[in-house]
Amino acid sequence: MANLILINCITFGLISLYFSKDKIYTINLKNYQKIL
Repeated sequence: MANLILINCITFGLISLYFSKDKIYTINLKNYQKIL
């Protein structure tokens, strides 16, 4: 289950980077740090 969340986080991070290198990626990074 944890691996699935990690994969989703990485995938979302890559999508976020592709669309918006500032706002969305920063939000995703904060969420990623919460999970860790």
